[in-house]
Amino acid sequence: MARRIDQVRELQTLIKAQAAVRDQQSRLAQAGARAAFAAITDWRDPAQTARAVTQAVKVVTAAQRRVASTTDAYMARSTSTITGRRSDTVGAIDVRSLRRKLPQDVIEQLAEGRTITQALAERAASRVEAVAPEDVYGRVADHVRFVTVSRGVSEQQAALEGLRRAAAAADTDIMLADRAQVTSFLSQRKPRGVLGYRRVLHPELGSGAPPCGLCVVAATRTYHIEELMPIHARCRCSVAVLTGESDPGLQLNDEDLKTVLSTVYQAAGGNTARQLKTVRVEFAEHGELGPIIVNADQHFRGPDDFARTQSQNLEKRWLAELEALQEQLGLLVGRAGESSEVDAAIAWNKKKIRELSARLP
Repeated sequence: MARRIDQVRELQTLIKAQAAVRDQQSRLAQAGARAAFAAITDWRDPAQTARAVTQAVKVVTAAQRRVASTTDAYMARSTSTITGRRSDTVGAIDVRSLRRKLPQDVIEQLAEGRTITQALAERAASRVEAVAPEDVYGRVADHVRFVTVSRGVSEQQAALEGLRRAAAAADTDIMLADRAQVTSFLSQRKPRGVLGYRRVLHPELGSGAPPCGLCVVAATRTYHIEELMPIHARCRCSVAVLTGESDPGLQLNDEDLKTVLSTVYQAAGGNTARQLKTVRVEFAEHGELGPIIVNADQHFRGPDDFARTQSQNLEKRWLAELEALQEQLGLLVGRAGESSEVDAAIAWNKKKIRELSARLP
């Protein structure tokens, strides 16, 4: 019993230290990405946007490497603590290959209605191409130019959206580095006696942000050592291995749940056990990020939706674009007359819908 108490205490110390570094690097990456794009004075100038992308990637990849190194050390020490056997680090992962690019043949299969798991399983023997970080941050400028034209928003408002998108991408890249390093450590080391791992909520408390209802529900399940842990935007969960005799992560979660339960109740719409059960999660696949957690009560635009907009079959692509435009128009119509920007966006959507409808048989 005394050994288990010492295990939990040491694990808690290690998690706090790792979480502090990860949060610090996330803040640095987000600030660096925002600063890089904030320097742009003309979003149509390719030279300026290229410099911003290069600077953002430089800052974010440096932060990712530091997180990967810290997580590697954390996994080695925490696994040694839990198993009672020494585990060595495995070395930092390649942080430039964490986002995947769906090959065209997979896109076509998804557009035909196959699941991403089925489509990717058939390519298990071949490497799935990675998305270059420059492509990810290049989308920031693309987004700013697009919303300026498509929604008629001011360049200032579009630029603010771009800065938020850059910061969100940076935070996601830090999460991806942390998760991939955990998987690399476990799959290479395969620690003796380790049955799997679970997500631990405690680091979020250490950073001052309570865990969301999605994480609380997801923390009740365990994962195989070679599984990627599902993540979601702003996720701050950490990882702890478990054995047949020891599951200190579960004990940490139970203790922290007493502190954060009011937050989960609020998300559920009340403070009763029955209402808490209304918080439902699903584990889905994101075409680029891999496993993610989504709210089961909200629509998730999955890889199949994306694939139809990228299919080489023009009729499928036009139909997918038409459906998206009609959905967007339905939301905009309810705001008609709110501003000239909204009215301009309604007019643009109607124009595009007419054009696509004319193309379809």
